[in-house]
Amino acid sequence: MTADHLTYRRATSTSLFGLVVQTIVALTFLIYGLQTSDHASVSAAIFAGIGVLAWIALTVLFDQHRRERLEAMEAEALAEDDAGSVFAENEADLRVAARRLRFVRRILMPGAGLLIGGLLVGTGVARFASAQEIFPPGSFTRPTQPTVGLFVGIVIAVVGFIFARYAAGMAKRFEWSALRAGAGFAVGSSLIGLGLTIASFIQYAGPDTGQRVLLIAVPVLMILVGAEFFLNFLLDLYRPRKAGEPDRPAFDSRVLAFVAAPDRVAESISEAINYQLGFNVTGGWMYQLMSRSARWLIGFAAVVVWLLSCLVVIEPHQRAMILRFGEVQRADIGPGLHLKAPWPIDTVVIPEFVQTDARGRAVRTVRTATGIRRLELGTTRPRPGTDPILWTTDHAENETFTLTQPSSLRAVGRSGQSATDFGLVAIEVPLHYSIENVELYERLGPPGERDQLLEAVGRRAVLRYISGLTIDDVLAARRTEMASVLRERVEAAFAELNPGADGVARGAGVRVLFVGAEGVHPPKDTAEAFENVVSAQQNREGMILEAEARAIEILTEVVGSVELAGEVAEAIEAFNRLRRSDADPELITSKEQEVEQLLAEAGGVAAQRLAAARAARWRSHMAARSRAMEFLGQSVAFEAQPEVYRWRTYLSALGEALAGNRVMVVDSGPRLWVDLNLEQSAAMVDPFDPDAVPDP
Repeated sequence: MTADHLTYRRATSTSLFGLVVQTIVALTFLIYGLQTSDHASVSAAIFAGIGVLAWIALTVLFDQHRRERLEAMEAEALAEDDAGSVFAENEADLRVAARRLRFVRRILMPGAGLLIGGLLVGTGVARFASAQEIFPPGSFTRPTQPTVGLFVGIVIAVVGFIFARYAAGMAKRFEWSALRAGAGFAVGSSLIGLGLTIASFIQYAGPDTGQRVLLIAVPVLMILVGAEFFLNFLLDLYRPRKAGEPDRPAFDSRVLAFVAAPDRVAESISEAINYQLGFNVTGGWMYQLMSRSARWLIGFAAVVVWLLSCLVVIEPHQRAMILRFGEVQRADIGPGLHLKAPWPIDTVVIPEFVQTDARGRAVRTVRTATGIRRLELGTTRPRPGTDPILWTTDHAENETFTLTQPSSLRAVGRSGQSATDFGLVAIEVPLHYSIENVELYERLGPPGERDQLLEAVGRRAVLRYISGLTIDDVLAARRTEMASVLRERVEAAFAELNPGADGVARGAGVRVLFVGAEGVHPPKDTAEAFENVVSAQQNREGMILEAEARAIEILTEVVGSVELAGEVAEAIEAFNRLRRSDADPELITSKEQEVEQLLAEAGGVAAQRLAAARAARWRSHMAARSRAMEFLGQSVAFEAQPEVYRWRTYLSALGEALAGNRVMVVDSGPRLWVDLNLEQSAAMVDPFDPDAVPDP
């Protein structure tokens, strides 16, 4: 067959058929991915859709080759005709299709390689970034229809591989070598379909590990293939060209081409071995024997590998459950070597522990039952490394507030509106738990929904408890007891899960290790008002304590001690009751003496004043008694000698009056007054009169 227009027409038809197949594959991936929420299938649809551009470029290339061949045939016919000599000088101007073919080979095909490579790398990076966000088990959403994914994956894998083999076989001809680029995209879609088949089968059996691996593998494949296209473009710029060597498009993947034509890989390996050893290994009897028995050996190896699935090793930190066609065969098996039916008859289920960082991102996944798992039943935790957390500062990006009853003081002051008032408070409630019963834990739901279910049930228990407390209880009064009460409530809520056929709950199969109540605070906008209330309460408490201290000081100063002051106060109160009740005077006197005795024993200011009063009373008494005794003596003297007593008393009084005074004794004749002139002279100045002193 010569390279005429019929040759390139067949290549054009094959390219158009590949375009249709690639479009159908892309649409199938897209529809399945959107219907089942499969992120990997949507990425596969993007990869297959970009492959449509490669088939379009190949269609344009081969069609332009066909047109160029037709144009060349017409030019040859004109050259053989005598009339063609007229156009011989302008032959180059008439070869329009040839010029277009050169443009396609030099500009369009390299440009298509750069475009396809850029799309693969760009979309691959974007899909890889979005896949990382949903890759953790807690964030990953499993495809809803694994059986449909199994069917779709098988069909795409078979159809894609068959067509890729067909295109790769055609590409062995020099004229059709560019078809290898399209075959690469076809076999790439086939590989993704095979991966979807395996992942769907694993998901149908139980875990979603295959789906999460495929979630990352497809974007990585897109990035690697796109990077290879850029490398092909750069190498093609500096590659020395040989005469008659076909041009390979930049979007022709060498790696995918090997997968599309594995026989070429085997031939290359065989030739390399023969060259290194120096003789034809494939022609020896051992190779021929092995090649004839290869199917049996491969089958025997597959059977041995399949039978090895009867053995399962449970590590010391693991607990497992064995299922037989999805039904629990052995609910709880411990560490060690165990025997079971081969896969997929029996499958082993080991709970996964996902370790997260402070921002909730998964950093490590371990199949273990002893790992401490953490759930947040309240608001989110503040990011580590932030400034000191106060009520008036931001705590977390998305805080969750819980309704509480209004303050008790507000309820008393506004009893008519207390039914419509609520409080808001944010509280961190970390829950730590471990798996105690693997069967009950697995019956909670799919792996991605168990923590969500436990978190929802725990949050409901927390909300029910917090909503029954007042804002004062949450912030202060019951702050210390909330953690223990919340743990009891959460444990009781978990115990009501997993109802059996008889309706009796069997529990969640987990052991609650810790429930905390941390970081309790009101909303930031109301924090200042809360601080004012707290400040007022602190001032009130301070004044009360100050008054109590003053009372202790006064009582200690007066009585001697606070305890004795209480006894004295009770005794005085009893004494006052006796006086008001007209009791027996002797009883009243006895009670009064008892009070005085207590005050005397106290030794304080009261005792001092009582002692001073007694001394003053004694002095007054003795002074009055002395005057009375003196009066009695004077009465006896007056009765004995009244005149003598009178003059003696008179002279005694006169002596007391004149004591300390100068006394002059004169007769009645001399004049005993002195004349003094006390008139003020005009020349004298009164020193105390400010107006009397003239101005200088």
